[in-house]
Amino acid sequence: MIEKEEYLKALEIVEEYHKQLSLQIVRHCDMDTNLSNVKVGDFIKVVKEVRPLPKVLTTGKSYEVIGDKEHYLNIRNDIGGSQWVPKTNTVRRWAVSCA
Repeated sequence: MIEKEEYLKALEIVEEYHKQLSLQIVRHCDMDTNLSNVKVGDFIKVVKEVRPLPKVLTTGKSYEVIGDKEHYLNIRNDIGGSQWVPKTNTVRRWAVSCA
């Protein structure tokens, strides 16, 4: 038989886990234009076309980050290939986004 104290401790652990998940979801859904904290597996969105985009990227679409170098992020493009984009987002062309 599980005692009440054990049950309450387990419930507390589950609640803390749910809080962590909700913080992750908020971070991924935050439309922040700072790309310095983006990690592999996050998504970035094209929010502004500064100059003509390559034909493999679409304004308003989110792209998964598949690689990370010091100053660049590698994203999967529209045709299944990859594209390196700069982390320096001075013209706010990219934003962190939901999938």
